[in-house]
Amino acid sequence: MARSISTLAKVKGIWKTFFRKTETPREIQERHDLYKIALASTYRGLRLAQNGSNLLGSAETDKCQLEHMFDKASESLENETKAHELPIRSLRFHVQSLIQPQAIEMLQACKDVDEKLQIPQDDESHYEFINRCKDYVLQEECNVVETLEQMSQNLSNATQKDNRQHSYLKQKLNAIQILSTFYEWESSTSMKDMDRDSSDSFGYLMNENEDINRSIRYYQLMNFTKALLLRDRLGYSTVALKSTISTAGRGVFLNGFAPAGSLINFFPGSIWPKEYLLDVRAASNVFKNDPKHQLSIRYDDVLVDCRKSPYTVLDNDRSNAFSTGHIVNHPSMLDKPNSSTVMVDFVERMKLKDAGLEKYIPNTYIKPPMMFGPQAMDRERVTMHGFGLIASRDIENEELFYDYRLSPGDDATYPDWYHICDEEELRNRWTSS
Repeated sequence: MARSISTLAKVKGIWKTFFRKTETPREIQERHDLYKIALASTYRGLRLAQNGSNLLGSAETDKCQLEHMFDKASESLENETKAHELPIRSLRFHVQSLIQPQAIEMLQACKDVDEKLQIPQDDESHYEFINRCKDYVLQEECNVVETLEQMSQNLSNATQKDNRQHSYLKQKLNAIQILSTFYEWESSTSMKDMDRDSSDSFGYLMNENEDINRSIRYYQLMNFTKALLLRDRLGYSTVALKSTISTAGRGVFLNGFAPAGSLINFFPGSIWPKEYLLDVRAASNVFKNDPKHQLSIRYDDVLVDCRKSPYTVLDNDRSNAFSTGHIVNHPSMLDKPNSSTVMVDFVERMKLKDAGLEKYIPNTYIKPPMMFGPQAMDRERVTMHGFGLIASRDIENEELFYDYRLSPGDDATYPDWYHICDEEELRNRWTSS
């Protein structure tokens, strides 16, 4: 069923109101981005309401129903929220009100999974913990093998979506085989030989030091098991494996199904409030070395520094199994972004400390925001500024990509691997006047 002309006309009318002569290109782009996030999040809420919070159920919803719910989400933003009339600060606040409940749910799930796994704090308990993980991992192996066998029967009619899922599941199976071989589990698909000269399905190149390998495999097992339990709890999780882009090293894959508008990842690292970046000379010295492009600046000019964040999520304070946003890749020329960045403000009203969830916020301030700095204008007290990724379309068992929108800099040059996804959006993002 085609979407109604009247609704399309309304949406076009909303877009026209965005391009106000009083707003800079950067503000226009932020409004555009915020609206897309609000639309996707509202659409997600309607889908979950329709399916009783069942994410997999929303994946199977009839196409006509999905189009109807999209129209309803558009009308809600226009008629109820009046998003096209809101100042940018108010639109930011509305987006936060949509994604903060998701953030709480994700952090609570991380806490519940940690308690279920009973992660040991001493070496003597590691053996029991590894055996607990073994049961989950080998059961997942059976599930993946069965799914791949079913998919192999219909490869001639496979869609692009099917191919993406098939590629991910094969990589996932290889990762399970690596763990099975390393821990000498009885597995029908365990690898007999390990190539130490190339990176494996985790994107890891074996070290000459066996103690390091043992430690890395332990954390890979822990994170992989957490991903399985989080998927069972939320409908999706994320797992770091070797990227489908041959030159990219590691990437991050969505494990399960996340409908458009789902908060799916966090960026870990240090947070620099805007007021500490006003000294351009000092800031330039601190941030001049960023070869892996792991400095991200939010639209409100709060900077997220992921340069010292680990690639293997560790089991300590200020980390969680979703804090791998810093290793999500920019798409290749053959791919398109399936997620986009979003500001995530952890506010006092969320009561994260009371719920024991504060330790799962994957960020710390380099210096706390000044009492009379820019945050004095916020409607709510922000206890931590964060950054995340939100699904811009339905994502199921595939690698995550987002448009880096790298600043062209003074010499307007980019790394060889980078390509511009949308020239107009890139230009607007970095044009402040």
